[in-house]
Amino acid sequence: MPLNFQDPALLWLSAAAVVPLAAHLVSRTRPPQKLFTTVEFLRRAMKKVWRWRKPQDWLLLMLRTLAIAALALAFPRPVWLGGEGLAGAGEGKNLVLVVDRTASMSAVEGGQSRFALAKARALEAIRSSGRLDSVNLVWLDSVPDAVYPKMGRSVAPLELALQTATVTGESGDGAAALRVAVERLGNAGGAGEIIVISDFQASTWKPPLPAIPPQVRVMRVPVSAPDAGNLSIAALEVQPSTPFAGEPLTVHCRVRNHSAEARTVNVAFTLGEQRLTRTLEVQAWGEAQVVANPPAPAAEGEFMVQATLTGAGDALRGDDTRGLSLRVRDGLRVALSLPHTIIPAGEMDTWHRVLRSFPWVRLTDATSSAVDVLVLAGNDAATESHAAAVLSRGASLLFRPTASAPSLKAGFGSLTGAGAGRWEKRNANDSGWKLRVREEDAPLFQLFSTGEYGDPVRGLLRERWTGTPVAVSTSLPPGWSLLMVYDDLVPALWQSRTPQGGTLWWWNLPMDRAAGTWPTQPGFLAMVGEAFMLSRPKEVAPSHANVMPGQVVRWVPSRFPEGGTIVLMDAADQFVPVSEDVSSGTLAYRTVSPMQPGLYRWALLENALNRTHVLAHTAVNFPDSEMDLRAAPSAVLDGSGKASVLAQEAPDWTTLRDGLQLWPWFVGAALLFLLLEAIAIVLGRRRVSASVSVPRP
Repeated sequence: MPLNFQDPALLWLSAAAVVPLAAHLVSRTRPPQKLFTTVEFLRRAMKKVWRWRKPQDWLLLMLRTLAIAALALAFPRPVWLGGEGLAGAGEGKNLVLVVDRTASMSAVEGGQSRFALAKARALEAIRSSGRLDSVNLVWLDSVPDAVYPKMGRSVAPLELALQTATVTGESGDGAAALRVAVERLGNAGGAGEIIVISDFQASTWKPPLPAIPPQVRVMRVPVSAPDAGNLSIAALEVQPSTPFAGEPLTVHCRVRNHSAEARTVNVAFTLGEQRLTRTLEVQAWGEAQVVANPPAPAAEGEFMVQATLTGAGDALRGDDTRGLSLRVRDGLRVALSLPHTIIPAGEMDTWHRVLRSFPWVRLTDATSSAVDVLVLAGNDAATESHAAAVLSRGASLLFRPTASAPSLKAGFGSLTGAGAGRWEKRNANDSGWKLRVREEDAPLFQLFSTGEYGDPVRGLLRERWTGTPVAVSTSLPPGWSLLMVYDDLVPALWQSRTPQGGTLWWWNLPMDRAAGTWPTQPGFLAMVGEAFMLSRPKEVAPSHANVMPGQVVRWVPSRFPEGGTIVLMDAADQFVPVSEDVSSGTLAYRTVSPMQPGLYRWALLENALNRTHVLAHTAVNFPDSEMDLRAAPSAVLDGSGKASVLAQEAPDWTTLRDGLQLWPWFVGAALLFLLLEAIAIVLGRRRVSASVSVPRP
């Protein structure tokens, strides 16, 4: 029970409370002086003095009784156990501290971070615990773990761990941390206590929480301000994801408002030496998107795209910045494999002139392993093998059907019916066939929606592979899109994506100017350029580019570093410890410790000149689950099946464990009752004196 007595043997003194009652009932008081003419009046006055049958002055009786009772109850030394069952400092106990070090604990409130306050509370809890049979410390992060594999006896290592610990920047798993704590206490045996020090963020403390054994008591110590609002950058995207040097970019930034009021904030975009600022208003508990269009850097390499909130003014700063490692390529490597025996010289000339007109195209030998897009004709065994090798590397393939080779097995096997038909050619005096767009919403035609770049299907063609017409209602082969047809519904352009990330084109569009007027139209060049832009292989970002907090980063340089030392630096130009890793047979560098949120750059430090050349970038962004600072409801935290003790923000550990000493309060109450009795007596005598007039003799 909450009320306890340290000397219960002295409770018999409380019987003294009946003494005032007995004394009050049997005592006489001095009667007032009156003049009587007979003895009968004197007898009546004496009867009124006795209080056995008709007591008077009930207020005095109550005050005297309460004073004696309060004084008597002070001797057994009563204690109010505010800790609701926590073991006292003098009792042996098994104690496990669960301390939250997730990313949200870096929020600063009142000039102090939540984690710094949590460490202070944990140290206070250990130092005020008194005698400990065993103790342990569990860190709450993405994978909770304990300092001791089993329950330990010494608190010094735990104090050192608390004093040197830092926020991990990771998300957390509150349920897993409780399971670790219960497991450690279960191995110790006997009663136990778990003190959880956390901001109790809802995303960390998600139900269901584990059941707590009956012999284990849980105390919750919150270290966060209620209803803390926050603004965060929730996402950062760049299109295209792998741009060419100098290519225009579209940067999308999504800002989220985790508060009950609308906020206006500035978003600063940084790419290389470029800096753009946009203003954005975000509604309460909502999100908004802002767009910037910086050009890509003029040189190839890795660059960091950064978005930063300015003027947010919230407690959590780690999610106000987000980065994205962007690889800029020199250009698109295109190779032509068009045998002159089946492709006219005029069409070959057109292909070369068109590709050279694009500044981002790099014409490459067809046998190179670095080809991004291969323009191919023919279907002999060598051609099939070449096409299969290109597709296996994730490159794109544009196949040009001819009279002798209308289709290709490699990549085009699912395009059934493409090879069925005949090669058809009309005379120069004939009008030829017109082209039509079949899928107007296809990305290939988005450039032409305003009409600024002409009409991609304007003009005529007098040569083609005449296959089976495809009506609008006809089902297409799985994975294929029919983008263009002739006016008689004969397929002109098929498109598909490969599992490796490349693009397939079945290009039934002769480009010899002698074969029609389509290659001479204004929209022709723009359409071919868009087709090659869409053919850029889908590249997977390298493993070092974007890393989750708590992970180790491994970077493989593209060439052996010479003339210096590879270093990793953070945004403040501080070096992050790295080590060489040759376990896979390739030279690589690995961080010694798990990464914290921030933007980092790999560089070559020239030893002689003491300067650095940036080679690559790594972005470790704040975890999304830690951005909303709202705490979990009490019903969720109490869902373990056993009510937990909720301590205040600044708990008095001595009171929580040893209870509140009540005997000084009882002594003070006794003195107060005696003082009130004295006042009542004085006031009563004055009233009597005022109402009774005693004549002088």
